[in-house]
Parts: sequence; structure tokens; C-alpha cells
Amino acid sequence: MASRVPFERMLALSPGDQRAIWHLARVAGTEGDDGMLQSWLHQVDSTSDDARRAQIVDAFVFGSDDEKEHVLADLRGRSSHSVFLSVQEITVLAENLPGAERVARLLMDPRFAAHSRALGLVLSATIQVAQGRWREASANLRAANALDPAHALVAIAFFYTQPLLPVSRADLLGPRARILAGLPRSGFGDSLFRTRYDYLRPYLLGLLDARLGERSSLATHAGDLERSADSAAQRLGRELRALVLHADSGPAIGLRRLRPRDLQEWRTPLPFRFALAPSGYERFLRAEWLRELGRDDEALGWYGGLDQEDLTGLIYVAPSHLRQAEIYQRHGDSKRARAHYQSFLHWWRDADPELQPLLDSARSRLVNLSSVVPK
Repeated sequence: MASRVPFERMLALSPGDQRAIWHLARVAGTEGDDGMLQSWLHQVDSTSDDARRAQIVDAFVFGSDDEKEHVLADLRGRSSHSVFLSVQEITVLAENLPGAERVARLLMDPRFAAHSRALGLVLSATIQVAQGRWREASANLRAANALDPAHALVAIAFFYTQPLLPVSRADLLGPRARILAGLPRSGFGDSLFRTRYDYLRPYLLGLLDARLGERSSLATHAGDLERSADSAAQRLGRELRALVLHADSGPAIGLRRLRPRDLQEWRTPLPFRFALAPSGYERFLRAEWLRELGRDDEALGWYGGLDQEDLTGLIYVAPSHLRQAEIYQRHGDSKRARAHYQSFLHWWRDADPELQPLLDSARSRLVNLSSVVPK
């Protein structure tokens, strides 16, 4: 990760700097370096703001069952925001999806408002989609819809951008009709978020139209957002316009229109962060189009960073491993191809029966690669 070096320099100039230590712990966690992760976690000052987060990550990566239960007991008395942050840390740093799902369920406590309970259900659904457990995710989304329909609709629209999900035209038309009738207001969000809520509707409709192949209405939604006076709405419009250009003229033209999302929008609450902040969707989309163009080295760089995104990148991690495996196999790098096929199979080890053909194909390729001398 490129951002490691400046924080190492910061720490050399100011030993004990907690911001640098926590950042380097996050780098180690996202890179899967458990030794360095544990080392950095143990350097977090017990009186700092990051102390509890470090304790949570430490428990879910290295701790015993009793230590995990202790953390869960502590979180039961915390705010919904604290629980949400813990789900993110356990997912991204600890890579403990079962643990993250257990923590997400804490948000379903009746003491929390309806929109917070809906968030817990959406978080659980996000983890389940990432594991190919679409049936369970669908059940959680139905329950979330009863509590806060906006949460459920935003999540559904983004889940359907994941290309490996078994999504029918009827599946897409249902939420599209509901959003077209008017996106319900959510009980969640600060003033910044509420000012940007209105342009969620055309953006979500555009995403669904792109998957449906409805080019004309996709272009209409892109234009509506591009004409907005709000810079964030314009950015979403450019993203939809890129989808239009890709459909009309191919990936090279579409790529020219894609722009990185605005980092200041990170404060938007999930699931609305899928639409209003930097997300795995834009990164995965860029990787897919680079792969279509045969620019495999560049595509690998974008696929490879998805497991370092926040929760918005989670649903694309398994597909990204499959794509990377296919690229490395095509280039004759059997060692890396095997590693990514194994990662894909691990992520989707509990996937629904409908997804088993993809797993069977990956297993078959893995068996064939086992007889190849590593490059």
C-alpha cells in the first residue's frame, strides 16, 4: 500500500504518534500481515481514541472465544455508530466475516431506532452477498424493507451491480418500479446527507437501467444528474454517463468518463455510502473495463485493491479473485492463478446452490493448474 511510507516517516519523526500507528495497523491488516498487525495493535495507547478499536480487532484476529465474547458484551452497551464501526474493522482488518456478522446482529436490538435496526440487517446482507449467500441476504433485505425501505432499496440496487449474482429481469424491475414511484425518506442521516438524498433516485434508477440494458432511460438519468448544480450529483451523473458511453462505444470511451469519487463523502452513512462516497463499485467497474480492453496489468491493480476498501467493496472481492485467477491463468502464471482460485472458493464456500456451477468451474480449473509447473 503506497500510503505506508509517509506514515512510517511520520512515526520516525514523532515516535508513538497514534494516528500513524493506527494507520500502519490498518495497512498490515488489509495486507494480511498478521505479525505486523499484532505488533502495531500492541503499540496503540490504551488511553487513545483508537484503543477500543484495537482491542476489538485484536480479539477477532488473535483472541480466544472468551475474548470475543467479552468484546461482544461490551458492544451491546455501545451506540449504533460504534457497532457499525466495529463491523467495518472486523471485516476489513480482521477479515473475520462470521465475527462481523455476529456484531452486525447487535444492531437489531429493540433499543435501537428502526433505521439502525435496518442498518444491521443491511450489514448482514452485505456480508452474505460477499459470500454468495444471496438467499439469506434477500431475507434480511425484506426484513430491512419493513423497517426502513430506503435502506433496503439502496442496498438492493447496488447488490445487483455484482455481476455474478443470479439476477433475473423481474428481480431488477421490482425495485426499479418502487424507486420510480418515489424513493422513501430514511430516518438516517445528517444534514449533509439529507441535502444529497434527492439525487439518489435518478442514480439508483440508472444503475438498474444499466443492468437491464435500458440505454435510453440510463442516458436520461445521467443527464438529469449532470445538469445539477451540486458537484456530487454531477459526479454521479458522470458515472452513469460512463455506463452510457460504454454501452454505445465500448470500454475505452467509458473509461475516459470515470473519475475517482470525492474522499470527503466518506462520512455518509452506509448503505447510502454505496452511492454517495468512494466505493468498490467504481473500482470494480474500472477493473472490468480495463480487462475488456486487454489492459490486464492495470486491471489487476484495480481488482487487487478491493479487499482494502471499506464495506462498499466487500461484495466485489470474490468476483475480483475469480477475474484475477482468469487473467493469471491466461498469462501462464499458474502459481498466482491457483492462489486466486483458492481465494474465490474460500470466499464462496457457503454459496447458494444456484452459484455452484461457478464454483465447479473454478475447482476444475484449479485441478488442471495443479499439474502445471509454477511460472
